Amino acid sequence: MGYVEQILGDSEQVVHQTHRHAIVLLQQTIGWFLAFVIFLGVGLATLVPADNDQGTSIRFLIGLSALISVVVPLYLIISAWVRG
Repeated sequence: MGYVEQILGDSEQVVHQTHRHAIVLLQQTIGWFLAFVIFLGVGLATLVPADNDQGTSIRFLIGLSALISVVVPLYLIISAWVRG
């Protein structure tokens, strides 16, 4: 017996029961993944030595991927906010 059934009165009944949609769960998963990518990118960018051109290019690619993972969700949030 769920929480809703426990608090119903004697003459009350559940008419419609819903669940979380897969899109909502997918959005949360993608959000956590992007946060992981950002922190991983920042961590790797600080750990990779920039002594030569290869280290500099790796740091650039890591920083670029971290920046993209920040800008894309920000763009989606702002565009949804502007649309109303």
